[in-house]
Parts: sequence; C-alpha cells; structure tokens
Amino acid sequence: MLADHYFNLKHYKRALTLLKKLLDHDKDNHRAMRQMGEIYLSNGDAKTAEIMIEQAVKHQQNNPKYLYSLVDVKYNTEKIDDAIYLMEKILKLRPTNTEYLIATAMLYEQVGKIDRARKHYATALAYDPDSPTARKKLKELQ
Repeated sequence: MLADHYFNLKHYKRALTLLKKLLDHDKDNHRAMRQMGEIYLSNGDAKTAEIMIEQAVKHQQNNPKYLYSLVDVKYNTEKIDDAIYLMEKILKLRPTNTEYLIATAMLYEQVGKIDRARKHYATALAYDPDSPTARKKLKELQ
C-alpha cells in the first residue's frame, strides 16, 4: 500500500493524506488508525494520537504492536501507570520478548518500583544472556 511506503519513509504529510482517504472508504481500517496515531504523536498532537491508537486497539486488542504504540502515547503524555499496565498486558502476550521486558523494567524504574524493575531486567537477561542493557541496568540496581 502506498500509504505504508510514505509512512516508512517518514513522509508523514503524504501518508496522512492517503490514510485519511483509506478511513473515508473503510471506517474500521485499524492499520490506518494506528499509523495516523503514530504520525500525530510524532507531530506533537498526543491527544489525537491517543484517540486514533485507542480506536485501532479496539479492533486489535491482543496485538502487541498496537498496544506498544499506545504505550508510547501514554508515556509521552506522562501517564506512566497506564503505560505500565499496557506493558504488563503485552508481556502476557509475549512473555519472552526481551525488548518488552526491558521497556517494562525501565518504566518501573522510572516510578521507583525498583524490585519490579530488577525482576524484569533479570527475566530479560535469562532469555537473552547477551543483552548489554539488561546486564548493565541490573548491575546498576544491585
């Protein structure tokens, strides 16, 4: 799809125009909703981004990629507790994904829940013993 091409090239204005047209023809196009939300977030419109991505998540409730996009919005709007809740939901879907484990640990660390941060860093390290981030952060928190 041409909108994907522009989106991947970060030609957001062109992508947004095409994505809006897609939604005009298919109001349930969750992919277009999520991509539009990501564009709005990158342009500093977190409120519209949140609306668009939440709509996409309604269609794809168990899609980690969509949920992770919503985590990004929540984090950027300083709704850290909401971001943590969503990351825990993602981890139920992908419990061995070290990227998600580390991201969750960093959020816990940010809100001062160090024991939970350590647990997630340790789990990430168990799945990926070569993870420099997990190893470094776990060492810092000991």
